[in-house]
Amino acid sequence: MTHEEDMIQALQQGTSDALCAIIKEYGGYTYKIVSAILGPSAGPQAVEEAVSDIFVSLWRARFRLDKARPLRPYLAAMARNAAKKALRGTGREEPWESPPESEQTAPSPQALAEEADRALALRQALDSLKTEDKLLFLRFYYMEQSIPQIASATGVNPSTLKSRLARGRETLRRILTERGFDDEL
Repeated sequence: MTHEEDMIQALQQGTSDALCAIIKEYGGYTYKIVSAILGPSAGPQAVEEAVSDIFVSLWRARFRLDKARPLRPYLAAMARNAAKKALRGTGREEPWESPPESEQTAPSPQALAEEADRALALRQALDSLKTEDKLLFLRFYYMEQSIPQIASATGVNPSTLKSRLARGRETLRRILTERGFDDEL
């Protein structure tokens, strides 16, 4: 059994330590999703309240969890739903909703060029990482594999993977800052 499967099983057995472990592992992840949806005007208290609701809901739904399915996407969906609920409570609209077709405009050539520059800088920064770190980033961020899934597939200790991700993020941040993209980090 994977680490995540063990956590789900312990959660289903009513072990509060399992809930604490899940919060420790995924609290930051859900916080980022909720805060991105609510936006900066919501404030940290509103985000924390929505994140708390996620884990209370997880506890209540623990018997419906499937140990064979990854927890990360499930929590991401819960985070999006909690953020939407919080937005409805404030009367604000969801920020990602597209305007009506009559109000949509094509991106300017300058915006397209800036996006291409950012994408090129990120690719170059990723290429500067060691091959194993680059593959770790692609698995974690692009393929959305969890640390336990990557650890299982590669045989690398999850703590080592987390450390390598942290070092890699710092390296990417430094490289992108040197290239003038510090305002977007």
